[in-house]
Amino acid sequence: MFFMFFYHFFLPNKAVQGNFGSLVGVSIKKEDILYLVKAAIIIPTIFSILIIQNTPGNCGMDADIKPGALLQPSPEEVKSSAKVYFNQGMICCEKGLWEKAIHHFTKVIDLNSEYSRAYYYRGIAYCKNRQMAQGIKDFTRAIELEPGFAKAYYYRGVAYKLKKQYKKAVVDFNSVLKLKPDDKKALKGKQAIEEVIK
Repeated sequence: MFFMFFYHFFLPNKAVQGNFGSLVGVSIKKEDILYLVKAAIIIPTIFSILIIQNTPGNCGMDADIKPGALLQPSPEEVKSSAKVYFNQGMICCEKGLWEKAIHHFTKVIDLNSEYSRAYYYRGIAYCKNRQMAQGIKDFTRAIELEPGFAKAYYYRGVAYKLKKQYKKAVVDFNSVLKLKPDDKKALKGKQAIEEVIK
């Protein structure tokens, strides 16, 4: 059957008698054997190419794939993940779960090291967890990223006050009042320290 298929499709002339043709029950010219030989070479080659192209791992896109490239999230995915962790941190703060809040805000910072609000709220969580030194560091970083961040100055001042570093606390309260002259909390904090150090 296979031979007959190639004969009908590749031989241009089937009219002349020959000993070779009689073997397969078809009239074949002697010169038609050349076409059979060509077909026997060409057709297996075509099938081999098709098989290779459709074999897994030979999809023709290997050059575009770099190790680990497919594991890298897009910037949009990173931002989305950071927002999820940030919201979880805020929920933990509302519930007073300070250690969990610190964990979530740390995740945010790992994803976006320039997110000033994450440092600020982690600083709050640290201070609420009585880890004043870490809280002060986070407030300081938040201020570096956002120099006009009045709340970060205020709560760093509160942390300094609780550590009895009164001069530094006054400096921070004054910074708040420069940004927000009518800020009652900063004014009250400054006045309370002035009463203590008289």
